[in-house]
Amino acid sequence: MPRPSEKWGVDTCMMLPKNRATNTFLALVALVAIFGSSRANVAAAPATRIVFKRGATEGVVHGELRSMKDELRFVVRAKAGQRMVLKIDVHVEGGEGAGSVHDEVTYPDRHKEGLSEDYYLPVDGDYRISLTEGRMGEEWQGAVTLHVQIK
Repeated sequence: MPRPSEKWGVDTCMMLPKNRATNTFLALVALVAIFGSSRANVAAAPATRIVFKRGATEGVVHGELRSMKDELRFVVRAKAGQRMVLKIDVHVEGGEGAGSVHDEVTYPDRHKEGLSEDYYLPVDGDYRISLTEGRMGEEWQGAVTLHVQIK
């Protein structure tokens, strides 16, 4: 009578197929399932603080968006009654097409606003700026420059 390992082609101790290529493939599938299944398990990147030079009313920061799931996060301190104007420049890799960027500003009281370039700031505190690829256009990759003016 054949042993189980001969009958089914498995190692009875580990219950894995004997074929090394199959074992390698199964290990890779397991790793992808564990580490690549979602961004939810990855801690969000910390926000980059935008610091203005003394006497300046504008700060400039740079970032890169590589996919629809990428998000650039910035934080800037402002006072109640000030006005914040955002200007976003996009340089699409390969120079073809136009990259669309969605902006969202989270106020110190956690109120969110988006799809604007001009914000009235009602309270003192840190304002968080989030930039992602616009959902309405084609997916693209490229560099993003954010100009933040506060007066």
